[in-house]
Amino acid sequence: MPININEENFKTEVVDVSFQKPVLIDFWAEWCGPCKMLSPLLDKLEKEYRGAFLLAKVDTDKNQQLAMMFRISSIPDVKLLRDGKIIDQFVGALPEKEIKKFLNKHVEVQEGGDPLEDLATQNPLEFIKKLKELKEEPENRDQLVWLAFTNHLLKSQKFEEAMGILNEIPDEGSSFSNQRIILEKFLKTGDPKTSIQKLSGLSNPKEKKEVLDYYLQKVESSPYEQRQEAKNDLLACFYFLPNEDEDLFLYRKKLSSLLF
Repeated sequence: MPININEENFKTEVVDVSFQKPVLIDFWAEWCGPCKMLSPLLDKLEKEYRGAFLLAKVDTDKNQQLAMMFRISSIPDVKLLRDGKIIDQFVGALPEKEIKKFLNKHVEVQEGGDPLEDLATQNPLEFIKKLKELKEEPENRDQLVWLAFTNHLLKSQKFEEAMGILNEIPDEGSSFSNQRIILEKFLKTGDPKTSIQKLSGLSNPKEKKEVLDYYLQKVESSPYEQRQEAKNDLLACFYFLPNEDEDLFLYRKKLSSLLF
């Protein structure tokens, strides 16, 4: 269900939640005709994507400070936040097909029966081979590559093969580029085998908090100039947890309180 956002609840309902899942912010106003065309489409898509993203609505007339902060000059203006940052945006009342295309670049599609997704999960190396043979790449290409990478890394624990899959994601221009860079540094700093074992521990309820506490403590104890690197180690762990994981939300808040 969409959430109405104001200046008081913006941090807790938008910024903090964006560390757990993508947040789609719809800047609108009562007098705006195109806004009234777009709003029902966004409501419909939020239901279709079944919680894969949060829909937040900001009335620009009532929340002018937020509108100024995001430099809103024309509405409807829609921005997608992840990890507290804008990763994509569009202006105007786009048709449903275009909005889906926009979302599918960044949001995990909650639909079953995708043969490419099944292949990426079950046979990541075969998936990469299949991907290179396709004449037209899927809209959620990098999302599927990321899925293949995480599955192969944890199941096979073969560092070089997993990195070969990860390198299929460009180091810029993709919503998964930042994840690629962070994981690359995480795995290449120190012993890859130990790092992979830490990530594998996240799937074990008995080990998960131990791993997260280890990297959270690393952030807390690091000198200021080394905190970014320590933070990235914890973010690497976050990327291996499902969006609905309660500990993911809890530790993102703990990290945020340390940094801000």
